[in-house]
Amino acid sequence: MRAVQNSLFFRDLHSAFAHLGEGYSGHLSFHSTRGYIGEIAVVIHSHNPREGPLNLMRHLCFSRLCRPLLFAAATTGAAFFAGPLAYADEVQPVAQPQPVPTLTQTVTSMVNSWGIPAPAIDPQIAAAVDTLAQQVQAFVAPGMPYADPHVAAPVPEHHEPVQRPVDGPNYHWTNDPVSQVMAQKTGPVLHRVQGSWFSAPDIPEESLQAQAQGVSLYGPGTPIYVGKDRLCTVGASGYDAEGRKIAITAGHCGKIGDAVSSADSWQVGPSGTVVAKGSNLDYAVVELGSNAQVTQKYNNIRVNSVGGPMPVTGNTACKQGVATGFSCGLVWNHDHRTTASQVCAMQGDSGAPMLVGDRVVGIINGGMIPNVNYPCTTPWQGPFFVPTISTNMDAIVSDLNAKKSVGHGFRLAHS
Repeated sequence: MRAVQNSLFFRDLHSAFAHLGEGYSGHLSFHSTRGYIGEIAVVIHSHNPREGPLNLMRHLCFSRLCRPLLFAAATTGAAFFAGPLAYADEVQPVAQPQPVPTLTQTVTSMVNSWGIPAPAIDPQIAAAVDTLAQQVQAFVAPGMPYADPHVAAPVPEHHEPVQRPVDGPNYHWTNDPVSQVMAQKTGPVLHRVQGSWFSAPDIPEESLQAQAQGVSLYGPGTPIYVGKDRLCTVGASGYDAEGRKIAITAGHCGKIGDAVSSADSWQVGPSGTVVAKGSNLDYAVVELGSNAQVTQKYNNIRVNSVGGPMPVTGNTACKQGVATGFSCGLVWNHDHRTTASQVCAMQGDSGAPMLVGDRVVGIINGGMIPNVNYPCTTPWQGPFFVPTISTNMDAIVSDLNAKKSVGHGFRLAHS
């Protein structure tokens, strides 16, 4: 079925070239090899031999085989955000969004910034390419979610002494040479998510202290079980306007009514429930119970504010997730709803806080391209992984406030 949908998608893309007018023709090609996105090319030809071909997106790729990685990733961000803001009315952004430049405007500006004079583009060609970019955006928008489906939420065993576990569910220490090399770390390596070679964040002392009091502690970066088979990460926690304790994670992590428990103190048992989800944004609201506490500081990550200006293209954002820990990467592009970046993430990191200094500006959602499983699984990859999509916190807060339901008036827990 997916192959049929893809065929129809490319048929529609090619049909758009019919609007180029006399004297021009074009095609779009898409190649995938061994699970990698190899190349997407938009090629437009002039039949005037003195003009030659115009290839606007020569190497748009995500694999280590591509030489112009920076240009590739930057163009990827441009393609993703080139289309119109389809859900602007529903989102009700905190600030009026600025007009988003088209793909051709973005690429031209980028080439000029590198000191290469960009030639003028025929308006007919520019319009056709920008139309194609909007269709590409619609195709890739669903993305590859980064909730880990390879888990089973553990059943709490009561009367266990509170201590740092030696081994447990999604908590496995190893000291073998391969794990050390893959994690670029000497000494024991902690694995918490299947398929990750990173040394994962350990259970912090503050979580153990809370567990000793019979409660689970929720803060930025807390790993959580959602339902029976999902492992995700908390982006932020605090209170809503009614004083309810709230945690925010990715919407695809579970469904409304799913029980939530901390993977750092699973012995406490379920301590929250998914009560709301974004309709057009990938976030979920967890209402926490009496056996839960909220904090703005967790496992050496402290956040003092929510939202605010997103970093501009080329600047850095960071994240803290259960699978890959703390890491930073370049921001490629953003609109008022979502951001594309080269921040390392994989399954289990969904919902993790996107950080700029002490601000949580978004939550991790997944890989940029649907059905392409090439996440960041080891430090050796460097920037060679599918770019990461995150949902902006300003959009989440605005959406919650517009709904006037659980979570509206969200504010951080100041501790």
